[in-house]
Amino acid sequence: MSPGVEVVSSAIAQVGEGAVWCMRSARLLWIDAWAKKGLLYHPDSGQMEHWDLPRRTGCVASRSGPRVTAVSFAM
Repeated sequence: MSPGVEVVSSAIAQVGEGAVWCMRSARLLWIDAWAKKGLLYHPDSGQMEHWDLPRRTGCVASRSGPRVTAVSFAM
């Protein structure tokens, strides 16, 4: 069986980057750098969450507990 690609969301990002799969929570995290948004996809439910970031952000990482870490850069 060959791997495939599946569209999981109709979310449109200006600059979507830094996608990270969280093994612990089985969620996909990524950011929209130019829109200053963090995004979170729950594959079990198909739900998307998003939150505003205070500035343009370069990457995101999961951590223990319900929190995530976002790293920003000056522009």
